[in-house]
Amino acid sequence: MLFLGETFTLTVCGWLFGTLGAYGLVFAMVHSRAAGAFAVRLKIPVTTLVVSLPVAGFAAVVSAAIPSYRVSRINIVQGLRHIG
Repeated sequence: MLFLGETFTLTVCGWLFGTLGAYGLVFAMVHSRAAGAFAVRLKIPVTTLVVSLPVAGFAAVVSAAIPSYRVSRINIVQGLRHIG
C-alpha cells in the first residue's frame, strides 16, 4: 500500500504541475504578439484534462505494481542484505 500511495501522490502532483505548466505555456503563446495566427488556434479542451488524470493514474498503477510485486516476494532479511 505504501508504494501505491506514494505513486498516486507523485502522479497527481505531476499531473497538476504538468497541466498548469502546459496551460501557462499555451496562454503565453496565445497572448504573445510574436505567435501570429498559429497560436490563436491553440486551446486545451476540458475533456483532455478530464481524460489525462485517469490515464496518468493507470500508468501509475502499472508502474507501481511491478516493484511492489517483486518486493512482496523477497524475504525481508535478504532485502536488507541487498541494500546494506
